[in-house]
Amino acid sequence: MRVKKKKGFIQIDYVVAFGFFFIVVVFLAQYITGYISTVNEDSEILLVRAEASDLLSAADFPAEPLNWTSESEVRRLGFHTRAYRMLIVINNTQPFLINRSATPANVASELVTFNYSELGFQSIDINSTTVYDENNNSLAYQISTTNITFALPVNSSQVRYVNVYFDDDSNFSSRSVSVSGTDNLTETIFFPEKLELMQFRQLQRFMNANYTLVRNATSFRRDFSIKLLDIESGTNFVSFGGELPRKGNVVAMQRYLLYQNSSGFVKRGRLTVQVG
Repeated sequence: MRVKKKKGFIQIDYVVAFGFFFIVVVFLAQYITGYISTVNEDSEILLVRAEASDLLSAADFPAEPLNWTSESEVRRLGFHTRAYRMLIVINNTQPFLINRSATPANVASELVTFNYSELGFQSIDINSTTVYDENNNSLAYQISTTNITFALPVNSSQVRYVNVYFDDDSNFSSRSVSVSGTDNLTETIFFPEKLELMQFRQLQRFMNANYTLVRNATSFRRDFSIKLLDIESGTNFVSFGGELPRKGNVVAMQRYLLYQNSSGFVKRGRLTVQVG
């Protein structure tokens, strides 16, 4: 004998089934919406990170074009150059005396001269020359054609170490002054080593540029900021860029590098870029 379901029970089954179906649809819709939202947000962060990474690499390339005269001409931010560091050792002991029959004695002002052309550098910016002793004290120097002459005190049996910095595409003003002293010693000059660094000339040009025009010319879709911190002093040497949003995706990246300051001295810095 078959038992027939009542009509009311059948309607309840339909309602329950529809309820479960509706819940599943809502759950799937929320899941898909959340997934799409997450994918969009992740994609946005990846795009921001890509722009930040590109901005950070400005320390590795020169600007394009290199000698731009208007912000509208700029196609790529760039601060890179190659500079040179040359070590000179002044040794006040018997083997290094010009007069071998003399005895080492304190020298109040020992003259040191080198020639860029003789070192194989025919086209450098001679005004970019900076001279520092082993304690990072700046030494005055005199320019005569391609000769650089500086002086420093050297006690008997003392060894002094001097670093000379220069580059070939900067725009420093001449700092030549008259230098006097005596030449008693034969110095040891080591061949210059190349340094990859951020150039003051390019940093200065962008610091004086209009941020909005630069951003538009370089096709950056988002606002960005660039800060260069001097490690030794803990102060910002460069600050360039726009106002970043208080809310939203902001990506910051940083790296340590060498940079050339306004005196031509090579210093350690930390470059931080933010994009948002």
